[in-house]
Amino acid sequence: MPAAAALAAPAACSSGRLAWRQGLRPAALPALLRPLAPARHPRGPCSRNGQRVAAALWDQQPAAAAERAEAPVPLAAADPPAAEAAQLVAAEVVQDAAAEQHERWMPASWLSGWKGMGSMLLSLGAVTGGGLLGSGFDLKGPESVLQAVGVLGLTVGIHELGHFLAAVTRGIHVTKFSIGFGPTLLKWQGKEVEYSLRLLPLGGFVAFPDDDPESPYPADDPNLLRNRPIGDRTAVITAGVLANMVLAFAICVTQASTVGIPEPIYRPGVRLGEIKAATVAAQAGLQQGDVLLRVGDLEVAPSPASVQDVVAKIRDNPGRELQLTVQRAGEQLVFPITPAPSPKDGTGRIGIQLASNAEILRKTGSNPVDTVVLATQEYAKLTGTVLKGLYQFITNFSETVENVSGPVAILAVGAEVARSNAAGLYQFAALVNINLAIVNILPLPALDGGYLVFIALEALRGGKRLDEGVERAVQAGGFLLLMTAGVSLIVKDTLNLTGLGSMLQ
Repeated sequence: MPAAAALAAPAACSSGRLAWRQGLRPAALPALLRPLAPARHPRGPCSRNGQRVAAALWDQQPAAAAERAEAPVPLAAADPPAAEAAQLVAAEVVQDAAAEQHERWMPASWLSGWKGMGSMLLSLGAVTGGGLLGSGFDLKGPESVLQAVGVLGLTVGIHELGHFLAAVTRGIHVTKFSIGFGPTLLKWQGKEVEYSLRLLPLGGFVAFPDDDPESPYPADDPNLLRNRPIGDRTAVITAGVLANMVLAFAICVTQASTVGIPEPIYRPGVRLGEIKAATVAAQAGLQQGDVLLRVGDLEVAPSPASVQDVVAKIRDNPGRELQLTVQRAGEQLVFPITPAPSPKDGTGRIGIQLASNAEILRKTGSNPVDTVVLATQEYAKLTGTVLKGLYQFITNFSETVENVSGPVAILAVGAEVARSNAAGLYQFAALVNINLAIVNILPLPALDGGYLVFIALEALRGGKRLDEGVERAVQAGGFLLLMTAGVSLIVKDTLNLTGLGSMLQ
C-alpha cells in the first residue's frame, strides 16, 4: 500500500519555507503554518515565524522550546537583507534538525510498511482462518513451511507490485519498493527507487516522497502522487487489489491445466472431526472419523450444505435431546445427545468439528477453452466463499470473531495443505489472493478502500480535499486498529500453536 501520508497536503513548514524564499514574511502565512508536533504538546515543531523546532526539544525542554517558538526574531535595521539571510539559514538548520527527528519518530516508509503488515494480518485472518483451519496447527516439515511462506510472499509482492507499476508507468515519483518488513536481506538502489527484500514476508510497501523531509522534489512537483488528478490516484490505489485478483485467476488457470480443479462427489452424512474434551459429544462416546447420518428428524443428505444443515439443527435445539445416528466401521450406532446452551447466545453446542463426507476428484481442461471455463468456475466459487465468509463475519461477529486467525495460523494452514496435498496449494494461493483483494478494498481507514473513500469525497466536493488533519487522524486511527488486531492475532495464534493457551486457561 502507498505510504500513509501519500495523499496528504504539503507540509506546513515546507510551504512556509517556500514562501520565505519568494520574499513573503512567514508571519503573513498563519493558515499554512499549523502545529505539527505530537499531540502530547499544545504547540508543534512549526512556529508562527516559520521556524521548525526539533521534536527532541519538545520532549526534553518543552518550556524553552515553546518560548523560542513564540518569541519574534528581530531583524537588524542596519542591514535587513543580510539579517534576513542569516535568519533564513538559522531557521533552515532548525527545520532540517526537526525533519530528521520527525523521520526517526514516524517515517513515511516505516508507517506504510507496518500498515502493509496490518492490512495483511486483518485481511488474511478475517475470512480465510475460520474456513481453513482444522483441528489445530502443525508446522512440522520445513519444506511445507517454506512453500506457505512463498505463497504469502508472492501475494504481498504482487499487491505492492501493482501499486508500484501503476505509479511508475504514470511518471509518479516513487522512492522505495519493499517486499516484507523488518531487517533488510537484500537491497538495490536504482536510478530513483530503492528496492529491498526484508526478513518477514507478511507486509510490504511502496514509499512515495510526498511528505519526505529529505525529498529532492519541490512541494508543487506535478509528479508527486498527491498532486496528480483523481483518476491517477485512484488507479494507483486500486492497482494492488486488481493485481491480486488477476494473480488468483492465473493460479486457477494453471491449476485447471495441470493438477486439475477439485470436484467433490458428496455422499450421505457428514464426517466428525476433532471432538473437544469434556464436551457433550465426548461424554456421549462420539469419535473422530464417525459419519453422522441423522440428527433427530434430519436425514443428512449428500449436499454441499450438509454441514450447515447439521450445525443449524444442533444450534436450534439447546437443552433438547437429539438422537444422533452415526456409521462407524460399517456399523450404525445411535447416541442420545442433549446440546448444551452456549453461554454467549444460548444456542446449542456439542463440541465437535464437521466436514463434508465427500470424495475429491480432479478435472483438467481438455483444451484451452475448457481450461478457461473450469478456471472461471473455480474463481467464481472461491470468490463466493470469501464473500460469504466476510458476510458472516460482519453479521455474526460475536461468534465468527473466535475463528479469526492471523499470519501464524495462515502459515500453519498453508504448511498443512502443502504437506497433505501439494495440489491444494493452488487453491490455497488463489483463496488467499482473493481474500486479500476483497478485504483490502473495504472502506476502512488505512486500507486501500479507506483511501478511495477520501478520493471519492474529494470528487463529490468538486476537487476540494478534506481537511488534512481530519484525514491524518482517521488514517492514523485505522492504522492503530489494524496493528492492535494484528498483534492480538499473532499472540493468539502463537498460544494455540505452542499449546500455551490451554496452560493459561
